[in-house]
Parts: sequence; C-alpha cells; structure tokens
Amino acid sequence: MRQIGNLVFVLALVSFAISCRRGYTVDGSIDLYGFEGEKLYVVVHEHGEFIVVDSCSVKHGHFQMTGSADSTMFSVLAHGYEPLMPLVLENGHINVRISPSSLMAEGTRYNNQLYDFLDRKNDIDNRFEDIIQRSQQDIFNRMNHNYEDSLNNVVEEAENCIYEFIRKHYGDPLGVSVFLMMCNGSSLQEPTPLVRRVIDNAPKKFLSNYKVREYLRNTGML
Repeated sequence: MRQIGNLVFVLALVSFAISCRRGYTVDGSIDLYGFEGEKLYVVVHEHGEFIVVDSCSVKHGHFQMTGSADSTMFSVLAHGYEPLMPLVLENGHINVRISPSSLMAEGTRYNNQLYDFLDRKNDIDNRFEDIIQRSQQDIFNRMNHNYEDSLNNVVEEAENCIYEFIRKHYGDPLGVSVFLMMCNGSSLQEPTPLVRRVIDNAPKKFLSNYKVREYLRNTGML
C-alpha cells in the first residue's frame, strides 16, 4: 500500500514538473527589407494601455521568443510603434512567417483558427476587389454590365463569415478581439447592422467583457 502511495506521489511530481515547463515558443521568419537586427515586440492592450509582454531581435531573418502564458492573450506582433500582425499568445509552439505577400501564425489552437478565418476573409476581400476592378474597366471601355448583385452577394458572404466566427468564439478571446477589430476598422460612428447582429445574439459573458462594454458605451448602445 505504501508503494502505491509513493508511486502516486512520484507521478504527481512528474505531472507538476511537466506543467511548470510548459510554455510558449514563438519561432518566426521575416522576409522584409530593413528588419535585420531590429527588435520585435509582442504587445497587448489592457485597460487603455499598451503593454509589452515579450521581445526579441531579428537575426539572419529569424527571431524567437520563449516564455509562459498564464492565460491566452490576443496580442499584436509589432516593430516599434508599427503593428505587423495579430498573434494569439498561448502555450505551445507558434510558427510565424512574415513576407511581402503573406502573414501567418500557426501551430497552436487559437492561432490556427484565427488565421484560417483571416485567410477565408482575405479570399472574400480579393473577390470583392476583383469585381470593383472589372466594373471600373467596363466603365473605361464604355460597357454596361451590372455588378450590383455580385457585390451584394460578396458583402453578404463577408458579413456571414465574420459573424459566424465571432459567434463560435463568443466565449474565448478570439470572439472579443475579432469583434473589436471589426468595429475599429469601420469608419462609421454608428453601429453597423453586422455589429448589432453580433450584439443582439451575444451571451452575457461576451457582453460583460469590459472592452465590449466600453465600445457599447461609446456608441450609445449601453
């Protein structure tokens, strides 16, 4: 009986040691001119302040940061005051790639989900821009094609894509963060129908988030 007790104690120690060692590693490559030797920062925005939680220097086009995240944090990878890309800081191995044509963070649960969403949204945005360019070319060539229905369909697809992502993540940091990205990206002072759709269907946990409540107060929705 004593041997079993000792075995349980040893297993508990091993489990504790493993959990203590668990943390995050950000392995990145950057293919942009002028970044060699420069410092990159992981920055979070909390209670109106920007807080640097980690940093490193770029060496031979690569950078690495290691640490431990007590909780999952939606952050921004920045160069000085210039944001480069969103990054979910969570325990695990995060692979980051930065190039003139693409941004990617993958390898952990929330980063995989975030960048899968951003890829889908980017594809929709590209199709929207393609329709705009074709309509402008038709005007130049004095052709009369109606692109209104095509544009409306793409806009509806984009809104559904955003709404469904936020809805699936109402209960985690991605939902709040993508919602705020959407709101900050709008030039309109009044809440859009998409914003109202998100709010009208949101659970209490989402609505009680202090960042969401601040937005609702500022727009007169609270």
